[in-house]
Amino acid sequence: MSRINSLLEKTKAPILFKGGEVDRDDLFMPPILLDAHRSDIFMEDEIFGPILPIITVKDLDEAISVIRSGEKPLAAYYFTKNSAKIDKFLNETSSGGVTINDVLMHITVDTLPFGGIGHSGMGRLV
Repeated sequence: MSRINSLLEKTKAPILFKGGEVDRDDLFMPPILLDAHRSDIFMEDEIFGPILPIITVKDLDEAISVIRSGEKPLAAYYFTKNSAKIDKFLNETSSGGVTINDVLMHITVDTLPFGGIGHSGMGRLV
């Protein structure tokens, strides 16, 4: 917890929800940060900790630009019913894995590959 608090003290982003420990030792509510800055450590390095940064964008093009401006992410999640936007997202971004209209499918189905690409991982588990 002290490591997470240390990271939170360094952020420039507003903390929307502080999170923290609850009445059980095995449960931790992740802090939620609104409009996280690309320069924050948890946006540049894998911190292996429960912090949920949110970056607000105006449209799909800006989202793609944000994704492409840094190292390839471990995973990407996109929610839309518009198949043209899904195709654009898939064709213009690269990540270790992509899940459309879901958040856990790529890790809960053990027959699907899981792993990073480039800076985000050391390969894939298949």
